[in-house]
Amino acid sequence: MNSSTAGYTLVELLVVVMMMGALAVLGTAGFLGWLERLRVNAAQSAALNAIHEAKSRSTQQKGTWQTTFREVEINGKSYVQWAVHPDPPAGEVAPMGIHWQTIEYPGVKVDTANTTLYTKQKSTGPWRVQFNYKGHTNGQLGKITLTSQNNSKVKRCVIVSTLLGYIRVASDKPCQPKK
Repeated sequence: MNSSTAGYTLVELLVVVMMMGALAVLGTAGFLGWLERLRVNAAQSAALNAIHEAKSRSTQQKGTWQTTFREVEINGKSYVQWAVHPDPPAGEVAPMGIHWQTIEYPGVKVDTANTTLYTKQKSTGPWRVQFNYKGHTNGQLGKITLTSQNNSKVKRCVIVSTLLGYIRVASDKPCQPKK
């Protein structure tokens, strides 16, 4: 009688399952990092568009307009909000009753240590950038830096870098303070 056995041993199957598990963990970590970068990039794009909108409205309507940013918590998740509006009354950063837009990416927050836009309370905001009727800043340059709540190494910022209102974006190291 000729009996042959074919197949894999239990040890071989366990090794393959462990290797697949390790690869799945590595792939998941890479995917989650990519997803965080994608969210922060989208938030940066929304912030850039909001600042451009305030600059555009200031020249179209021949008045002082600003973009204001704040951070709020909704259902235990951190969100960044922005609003474009005319210059508020003296002594206020943002007028009462303005319509706030939410950047719909939970876990994206304002990096308060690296945000240099004007604010009365650096650690809590709100932060603002103003443009006069020519589209120039009102002497207040700075940047809004956004980061991931889970990975503070991912940084994206929008920088208003000249008095003429030149706006640019940067990522990671340029968003850090110069030492």
